[in-house]
Amino acid sequence: GGVRDTLRNVMEYHLDLDSEQWGYWLQAEPHGMGTAADPDKDAGLNACYTHIHVGVYFDGAGFGDLRPVASEFERVIDKHLEVCDPAGWSAHDYDAIDDYLQEDYGCISMN
Repeated sequence: GGVRDTLRNVMEYHLDLDSEQWGYWLQAEPHGMGTAADPDKDAGLNACYTHIHVGVYFDGAGFGDLRPVASEFERVIDKHLEVCDPAGWSAHDYDAIDDYLQEDYGCISMN
């Protein structure tokens, strides 16, 4: 299966939610050309590239602590990295996240 199958398995089998109890949305984020005169602002491989962010919503009240729930999403990130060659670990490094509940910019954020 693919990434969506992995997400469904996480939500319905690992977290025991019915399909009506969760959902997701996709948001496109385009990258521009950057600034060729400034190497620090060069878009590099991401020039004129649009990628997708996935948001998952569900009622977390029944879980108590959401940290173990957040770690289940590591399975989804792993699958994404497995099947999407351009995806790199540096943009999906969940090991760098100290606390999923306090994270705003990482690949997994519970807020």
